[in-house]
Amino acid sequence: MDSALENFSAFTDEELVDMAQKGDSHALEAIILRYKNLVYTKSKAFFLMGADNDDIIQEGLIGLYNAVKKFDGSKFPFFKVFAGICVKRRIINAVKEASRKKHSPLNSYVSLDNNNFDDENASKLLDVLAFDKRQDPEAILIDRENADGL
Repeated sequence: MDSALENFSAFTDEELVDMAQKGDSHALEAIILRYKNLVYTKSKAFFLMGADNDDIIQEGLIGLYNAVKKFDGSKFPFFKVFAGICVKRRIINAVKEASRKKHSPLNSYVSLDNNNFDDENASKLLDVLAFDKRQDPEAILIDRENADGL
């Protein structure tokens, strides 16, 4: 990997990005290696709930990759500034996405059909929640309170 950096050390960032946009995978590797410390630095300021630091770094690297693909030298003169903005925005979006708790019902479900306890003789949650329609109102209220407690 270091040989890619040595081969492309004479090129500016903007030249490397231009070559990467034209399909040169070695130039893409060189620019990513050149900017990986920027990604590490930007990722240290953030915390992603339910994930480790590597996940934030991965989001930053995706932001860097997107910066390489979308950079336009006529609109933005310096790649370094553009890359920093793209990396930071990608990390912020990942943190916001994780904090929305959109998928928390799926991640914290309790199965109704499986035994959720270590005890083999324990009943299933569906059996506990199921009640007969002919029960008296007091029993129905108690069952609702038990279900709410679960």
